[in-house]
Amino acid sequence: MRLIDADDFIARLDHVPMVQDAIKKAMDHMPTIEERKTGRWIDMDDHVMCSCCGATHYGADKNYCPNCGARMRGREK
Repeated sequence: MRLIDADDFIARLDHVPMVQDAIKKAMDHMPTIEERKTGRWIDMDDHVMCSCCGATHYGADKNYCPNCGARMRGREK
């Protein structure tokens, strides 16, 4: 899945009004997802835990949680 700003995408098509209108109408019928959460990795003994969903992972070298998709903004003890 790739998250995009639909309004910005449509605005970039301003040089082709017919295409812009068609895409806007199509996007109005597309499902939306909730805004992406932001969390932190919580250091445990030998793993880390996501502050948003509580899922545990071994190694927090990712900047997002593979379980819930939250963006990770650092670590806490």
